[in-house]
Amino acid sequence: ELTADLVARTFQICDEVLAQRDLGPQDINEVILVGGQSRMPLVQQQIQAHFGKAPRKGVHADECVALGASLLGDSLGQIDSVTLIDVLSMPIGIGLANGRFRKIIDKNSSIPMVKSFRLPQPKEPGAERIEMDIFQGDAEQIVDNEYLGSLRVPAAAAGRKIDFRLDEECLLQVVVDLPNGPKKIELATRDTPAMLRQALQEEARKREAEQAARGGAAEQSRGGLFSSIKRFWGGT
Repeated sequence: ELTADLVARTFQICDEVLAQRDLGPQDINEVILVGGQSRMPLVQQQIQAHFGKAPRKGVHADECVALGASLLGDSLGQIDSVTLIDVLSMPIGIGLANGRFRKIIDKNSSIPMVKSFRLPQPKEPGAERIEMDIFQGDAEQIVDNEYLGSLRVPAAAAGRKIDFRLDEECLLQVVVDLPNGPKKIELATRDTPAMLRQALQEEARKREAEQAARGGAAEQSRGGLFSSIKRFWGGT
C-alpha cells in the first residue's frame, strides 16, 4: 500500500513513452528488470498484468546497466557501432501572462541545438525592459514546471531574434541579436518572478477553497505548502 501509487505512476510513464512512438503494451516483446527495486513482487505482478507477459529475469537487475555500458564501449571501435543521440528530456519555454507555458524547445529535441524566435513587446506600455520568465517541464501551467531564470533585455530589442541554445551538456544559453551585434544574456535567478508568485497564490486560493469545501482537516496537509507561500507573500 505504501508504494502502490508510485508503481502505478511508473506504468503511466511507460504508456506515455510508448505512445510517443505509436506503440502500446501489446507491442513489447520482452520486459527487462533494471535496478534492485524492480525485485518487488508488486512490480513484477503489475508487469504481468500490464504487458501480458512475465518480466525477463535472465539479466542481473543490479548489473544490467553496467553490462549495457560495457557493450556500448566495446562497439565504439567497430564499423557498425551503436550511435547514441542525446535528446532533451523535458520542454523548455517561457511563461505567458495568463500563467500558461509556451514551449520553445520541444521534448526529445536532439542536442546540441538552437531554436530561434522573435522577442515580444514589453508587458507594460512604456516599460524600459522586456522580461521573460523561462521554465522547463511538461505541464501546461508554469506553476507545475521548474523555473530556470528570467531574461531581461532593453525594450528596444522587441522584434529582434533571440536564440535558445543547448550545448552538448544540455546547458541553456540565451543569445539576443541586439543592434550592436549578438549578445549572450545571463539569466537572473535570485528573485521569484511576479508571474510565478501570482500563479502560486492562485493555486493556494484554489486549494484552500477545496479544503473548505471538503471540511478542512482531510486536506490540511495537502494545502499547507501553498498556504505558507501565500502568507509569506501577503496574498489574500
